[in-house]
Amino acid sequence: MDKRKKIILIVSIIAVLTVGTIIIFLTREKKDDVLQTELEQKALTTKGSRNVTLGKVRFPSESGYYIWEVTNRLSLDTLKSLSSDLGFKLEDSVSGHFYRWVKGDDAIFYEIDANTVMFMGEGLLVVDNMEAEPEEIISQVVKKYFGKEWRYKVTSVERRSKGETVYFLNRYLDSKNIIEIANVDSDTDYIALKDGNIVYAKFLLSEFENTQKKTELIEYRELDQEINKKSYPKDFYAKIGSLDSEIQKEMRYDRDLYEYFYNNIGKCEAVEVSVVYLYKHMSQGVLTPVYKVTAQCYSMYKKEEILVPSVFYVNAIDLKYLKTETKK
Repeated sequence: MDKRKKIILIVSIIAVLTVGTIIIFLTREKKDDVLQTELEQKALTTKGSRNVTLGKVRFPSESGYYIWEVTNRLSLDTLKSLSSDLGFKLEDSVSGHFYRWVKGDDAIFYEIDANTVMFMGEGLLVVDNMEAEPEEIISQVVKKYFGKEWRYKVTSVERRSKGETVYFLNRYLDSKNIIEIANVDSDTDYIALKDGNIVYAKFLLSEFENTQKKTELIEYRELDQEINKKSYPKDFYAKIGSLDSEIQKEMRYDRDLYEYFYNNIGKCEAVEVSVVYLYKHMSQGVLTPVYKVTAQCYSMYKKEEILVPSVFYVNAIDLKYLKTETKK
């Protein structure tokens, strides 16, 4: 065999080995990327809820969402230092649950389980560019005071009677997915601005780490069969605050009227389905993708049936990855 043929043979062998190594690596990466153990859906309840009809609603087509770990890192030391620097004194606390610092009428309240902090008082938080968009202002705040590079999306705006404008925001988990809080409003954070100042604000301080494990999502057909079973993980929130102000006022002062109205909310039909990551508290362990089902429901108010905008948070994990009684 001449020299030229030897070189060609050696190059060919190297090429084959290289391709083989790449194939093995990619195969192993793909296997490692798939969730191997079942998860408990701790962000949702399994105690039964109202039924909802999915109908022909447009369903998310993307699959393969990462599971994120909820870390146990707190910001207590940072807040103790910040409160001291601002001249606040610790007024009330229950170790492991909450801390409240005050100075005159101003207050800083840190809730441990949810890992959220509220600042109440004008001028407590100051950033360089108060002319920026609210998403940028809040990003500046968390970077300056907590050293975090977080991004936000404004989801609603409310102008209040004392002149402040409140921006409700959801924090991005990664480049495209947002985090929602399990309640009727769903925002993770808010910031109130007035005359170029921050007058009060709330921040979610929990941190999340990508486990690099993905889960497939339950498909429409199977979800349609499972969603209204009592043991299927889902939560329901009626947006009572969107009703006519006179109706809200009357129900605030008449508990029986409110309970009758709320307990009879039904005939719910989905109008939109999206994927979010739902957060309740640090002890839930992981953030998982959840279907957010925006629905139109109805209830009786003084013999009149009225529309009640509502939200269902529904388990989105493929049942083969989920610890649930619905698994066959």
